[in-house]
Amino acid sequence: MRSNEKDLTEYVIKNLARGRDSQELIAELIESLGMSRRDAEVFVLRVETEHDQDIQIRQGPILFWIALVVFAGGVILTIIAGWGILKPVLNAVFTGSAPVFPDSIYSTILELLIGVGLIAGGNRWLFNHKILIDFFHRKP
Repeated sequence: MRSNEKDLTEYVIKNLARGRDSQELIAELIESLGMSRRDAEVFVLRVETEHDQDIQIRQGPILFWIALVVFAGGVILTIIAGWGILKPVLNAVFTGSAPVFPDSIYSTILELLIGVGLIAGGNRWLFNHKILIDFFHRKP
């Protein structure tokens, strides 16, 4: 690892974007560059705060696909659970009788709520326009 501050900053940004723990980076800076613990902690914290947007953008592709999978899973789970709730109601409407729900209706309602929660969680990152715009318009 090079001790030039610009290269060192880039190294820390790259490793934080890959999900490396900041304490590991601090220990590596102490060991390889002979920095004091306080200087290494201050440097890593400064890089984390000043370059937070860069770190998020570099994490973008991974987080995008995770969010997409979570969102799609939520949609599928919501549709399946919604159909499980709607089917007895539609059957009752067309036969003119009272709806007969299966014993598992409570777990179906729970699945529906979990599905909606997954949609909301995936949606939070998937459609965060500021991060997406920065990701697609970043400079090489």
